[in-house]
Amino acid sequence: MFSSLLSKIGSAVSTSWKSVSSFVGLGSSDSLRDAANPEHWARAVCRLDLYLNPGSEPPRVGSGFFLNVPGTDKDVLVTAAHNLTRPPTDPGGKPKRTQKIGIRTHDASGRPTTVMATPSDYLITEQYEQSQTPENAVHDYAVILLDRLVVDGKPKPRDAFGFNVLLAAMDLRSKEPGVELAAWVGGYPVKDNKSDAPHFKPETGSFGRHEERQVLFNAGTDRGMSGGPVWVRYEGEEIVVGIQNYCDEVKGVGNRGTRLELRTLQDICRWSGADLGLLDKAIKVNDSKPSPGISKDGLFLQLGSSESSSTTSVPLGYARSGYRRNPLLTTFDILPAQASPSYIPNKQPQFAIVRGRDPNIRRFFQFETDPTAVPRQISGVQKLNQKCLVQLDQGLGPYDVATNPFRILIAPHHQGGTPLYKLVLSPWDIPPYDNTFGMAPECLGLLIRARGAKLTVKEPFEYEEYCLV
Repeated sequence: MFSSLLSKIGSAVSTSWKSVSSFVGLGSSDSLRDAANPEHWARAVCRLDLYLNPGSEPPRVGSGFFLNVPGTDKDVLVTAAHNLTRPPTDPGGKPKRTQKIGIRTHDASGRPTTVMATPSDYLITEQYEQSQTPENAVHDYAVILLDRLVVDGKPKPRDAFGFNVLLAAMDLRSKEPGVELAAWVGGYPVKDNKSDAPHFKPETGSFGRHEERQVLFNAGTDRGMSGGPVWVRYEGEEIVVGIQNYCDEVKGVGNRGTRLELRTLQDICRWSGADLGLLDKAIKVNDSKPSPGISKDGLFLQLGSSESSSTTSVPLGYARSGYRRNPLLTTFDILPAQASPSYIPNKQPQFAIVRGRDPNIRRFFQFETDPTAVPRQISGVQKLNQKCLVQLDQGLGPYDVATNPFRILIAPHHQGGTPLYKLVLSPWDIPPYDNTFGMAPECLGLLIRARGAKLTVKEPFEYEEYCLV
């Protein structure tokens, strides 16, 4: 069991595979590779040499880590904002940014190398840069974008951690299938990094009380580890849940960090260009073979019949184009919600589709795959959950949801389900006109079918492809 592996961890290690292996006390590197992939996650954490005043003082040491963000062509290095900026020294002055950073990473052959970054490469939350106080620590995060490595003429992402926004809503002190989630933290402490050779230190600990935008944990961190990842082993993968910020004096909880929840992730996606073309979009049925009298004006997915509906769940239906389509009910953001570490092959990211940004009226698409559920809902709910996560499938072609058609695939949430389901619009029962902004009673026309199920080839045609407009 993984918890027995965690109990063996005690002191610092270097980034070499041999050192990591002997550190956790396992005789076989293969068994460790299967258990925790340390040769990957050790490379996903970088030492940062921070030059606030180059030439006049030596660099400080900080930490950062790569995050696997789908939809961007850059490698995304996440760190604490206070590594990149300092508060003004005079009243009314401006914050001062770290003038350059040496990022200790690896080249395409796995050899250690240093990539230099300057302030033009930094992306920092405005809230933190303008008010660098512990009270504003939830905004203490930043991103540095790096060009990807080139292997055999093609860009290749560096080893990077995964993320899962569902963990942002979870009490991390809870138990996952009988195993308590242990807090893993990693970085480059100053005391161990006084020479030019980077020395990586991972630690384990326990989580403290649950907060919406902060993760609190008790682990043996040191100065210099700020900006490093706080992660867990979740469903067999290394998933980041927070960004180390600073030490807290709360008894029994020695550290806190910014939680990698939806708002934090939205900033990271915006900075890296991962949400380009995925915000404020209507989802239109891709009717390349329109059915006469049914979809000639275009059919769009619509969530609810009133933007300010006070009910917990609202139905997902369809709307026609023109005056029948209410933009407030048919405009959505498609948000990356879950991605595996970059070093785990053939794992598709998952997305959440959300209407509205005000938490009081925001609704996420939710798909109930259990055929025995009553009612069997395709709906919108206020709270993001596992049933809200979908894959946007484009087959074997280039992955570009913003401009190319896609299918909405749903993983089963009940025993005995097929590997994947798909959202199908069947216009057989759709009336030619309606007078409720296009909403069909009880989601008329929208179905969940097995991924491999064939569509009808008779008119009116059924549809399984959608596009963003």
